[in-house]
Amino acid sequence: LAALAPHRPKDVLDAAQELDDDWDRATVLVALAPYRPEAAFAAAPELDDSKARAKVLAALVQHVPRQARSVVLDQALTAARALDSDYDHAQVLATLAPYQPEAVLAAAREIHSHYPRATVLATLAPHVSEQKRELVLDQAWAATQVLNDSEARARVLTALTPHVSQQEREL
Repeated sequence: LAALAPHRPKDVLDAAQELDDDWDRATVLVALAPYRPEAAFAAAPELDDSKARAKVLAALVQHVPRQARSVVLDQALTAARALDSDYDHAQVLATLAPYQPEAVLAAAREIHSHYPRATVLATLAPHVSEQKRELVLDQAWAATQVLNDSEARARVLTALTPHVSQQEREL
């Protein structure tokens, strides 16, 4: 169904409504987002699975008209905060980072697990002001220092590297 979204969005939307599985429906709604954002937004609250709902709302942000974006962002942030998993929470926040960096920064502080928090902060770094970037990088660095998983630490440090100033890179 998702592959048909660009060609037959109305038919795909109708078929998506018939799907019983929230993840299947969410996958189709995400595929429909560029073509029928209002319809995908209207269908998102019908998803009982909070992770599926958050996924759809986060994917919609880039496709809704600017005047509706703040409503979708607020709902996506609320959906992200309701997720039980810090990893899922971080994934949604990372998607929202380019659109509402200040709110994502505040929400990232609520993530208790170090790796997901560091990942969000690394994703957020290019989207905040130069002043805030230092704070974000410092927080991400601090989170990486307590990671026991060297592979996870390497992934975060690799993501942070392009955002570190030339002067800091030469130290």
